[in-house]
Amino acid sequence: MEALLETCLFPECPKKRDSRGLCHAHYGVARVLVKRGTCSWESLEAAGKSLPISKGGSRPGKSQRWFMGEAFPEIDAPIDGPF
Repeated sequence: MEALLETCLFPECPKKRDSRGLCHAHYGVARVLVKRGTCSWESLEAAGKSLPISKGGSRPGKSQRWFMGEAFPEIDAPIDGPF
């Protein structure tokens, strides 16, 4: 039963939840529909097709933080050796 709680809300989708209870692919589909005004996150939540956004928020991942300007010496260090 616990594995069910970690999988995407979309019927028969075995992928792990990414955001709002949906896997990356299904979240993308829902996001496009919301952006187009076809539906809202609130209506999807009411229908049980999405979960509310987590209020705690998560820290952006390392890639996001790097693009936003955070320095990572192990990434930004010059590469030694011939090319």
